[in-house]
Amino acid sequence: MKKWVFVMIGLGSLLAGCAAKQSLPKLPEFAGPKPEVAWRRHTGVGSKRLLLNLRVASDGQAIYTASADGRVAAWQSDGRLLWRTKTREKLVSGPGMGEKMVLVGTMDGDVLALSSDNGRLLWRGVVDSEPLGVPVAGRGPVVVHSADGRVSAFDPADGHRLWHYDGEIPELTLRGVSTPALTEDRAITGLDNGHVVGLALASGEVQWDQTLQQPSGRSVVERLVDIDGDVALSGADAYIAGFQGAAARLSSATGLLFWRHDLSAYHGPAVAEGVYVVQEDGTLVGLDPYTGATLWRQEVLQRRRPGAPTQAGSQVIVADGEGYLFSFAKADGKLLWYRRIDGDGIVAAPALLGNRAYVLGRGGRLSAVTMPGG
Repeated sequence: MKKWVFVMIGLGSLLAGCAAKQSLPKLPEFAGPKPEVAWRRHTGVGSKRLLLNLRVASDGQAIYTASADGRVAAWQSDGRLLWRTKTREKLVSGPGMGEKMVLVGTMDGDVLALSSDNGRLLWRGVVDSEPLGVPVAGRGPVVVHSADGRVSAFDPADGHRLWHYDGEIPELTLRGVSTPALTEDRAITGLDNGHVVGLALASGEVQWDQTLQQPSGRSVVERLVDIDGDVALSGADAYIAGFQGAAARLSSATGLLFWRHDLSAYHGPAVAEGVYVVQEDGTLVGLDPYTGATLWRQEVLQRRRPGAPTQAGSQVIVADGEGYLFSFAKADGKLLWYRRIDGDGIVAAPALLGNRAYVLGRGGRLSAVTMPGG
C-alpha cells in the first residue's frame, strides 16, 4: 500500500508541476463589469503545498469551511463567524453536508460528523484509509470514497459502519477519488479503473457497473483511465468525466450509457441547460445534454490549471490555479468577466449562495465575491 500511495502522489505532483511551468496565454483586454470582493476571512492552514480536497460548502443558510490544520467553521453571508471547531486533526477532505451535519475526512482515515448548528462533534467513523472524497449524505447513510478504492457508508445517527464496497485499484492512479452522488436509494461514483458504479444505499450491493473507458497503450501512464471528478445528477441521469477517458451521460437507475464524448478531464462536469466540462488542457467545453455533441469551446483557461466548473443562473463559473475567477455565458461560452481573487491560487470550485460566490484559496483565505449579471 505504501508503494502504491507514493507512486500516486508522485504522478499527481508531476502533472500539476508540468502545467505550472508552461507560460500562460495573455488574458484578453476586458472593460465589462467585474465582481466585487465583499469580504475576506482566514480559515486556517490551506492546501498550498498539499494535494487535498478541501472546499467551500453551503446548506443554503450558511457557508462552511475546513482547513488542513483541523479547523472547521461556519460563516454567515455577511462574513460573521457563527462557530469554529478545532478538531486537532489533519483534514484532507470536506466539508460535506448531511442532515444537520458538517462532514470532514482526516489524514488518519476517519470521518468526523459535526453539528451544523454549533460545530459540536457528533461522531467519528473509521475508514482505514485517507477519505479523499468529500463525505456526503442525504437523508440516509453518510457515504465516503477513500484512497484505497473503498466506498463506505455510516449510520448518520452514531457513525457505525453499515457496509463497504472495495473498488479495484490499478497499478498507477492519480491522487484523488470521485466524490459520490446520492439518489434516494443509491450512491453513484467513478472508480480509478475507468468504471462507474451504482451501489445500493441500504446494503452497498452493486446495482450496476458501467465501463466509461477501457485502458489502452503500452505504458502504465498511457493506460491510466482514472475517474476523480465528482458525479453530477440531473433528473434521472448521472453525468461524469474522467482522465484519459470521456464525458458521459448515464441512467442513474440502471447505468445505461446514453452517450460518451471522448476527452480527458480531472474534474467532474456541471450540468444545467448544457453539460460543462473543463478538459485536461484547460479548455472549457459546452456539450449538448441529450446527445453529447459539442456546442462550444472556450480556450482562455488553457494551461491555467482551472478547477471544476459551477453553474449559476446564465453563467458558468470557474476558478483557476492562478487565483482568478472567471464567468462564461452558458449559451455560447463567451467570456463575461474575470478578476484575480486570491494570489495563492484556487483549486476548489466556489460555493454559491444568492448572488455571491464563496472562494477558498490555497492559502486558506475565504473570499466572498459579489457577481455581476445573473
